[in-house]
Amino acid sequence: MSNRVTEKRLYALAERVHDATVELGMMPEGAKTNLEMGSKYYGLAFRLAMIPDGESGHYPHPAFRGSIGYLGMTKREAEQSLECISDTLWRVVDHIKCPAS
Repeated sequence: MSNRVTEKRLYALAERVHDATVELGMMPEGAKTNLEMGSKYYGLAFRLAMIPDGESGHYPHPAFRGSIGYLGMTKREAEQSLECISDTLWRVVDHIKCPAS
């Protein structure tokens, strides 16, 4: 089995982040999450952005505080960042739904 990180994997992780931000009420209604593919060769970073409903511009994603959505310069770095963000957000969702006694 290959350990390569695919675009399909990155899009799936970005969708998990999106779903968690919706579940937490962080994402404006109708807004979409956009994964911007990077290229180490061309010096373009992988980023996560929000596109509000009815608009075409990219805005800071609610999963990032005061950030431009930087995920890394490689697919592997982007995968690790998305996994960390997704896991953290879903832990918050779980805590809100089932708080510790």
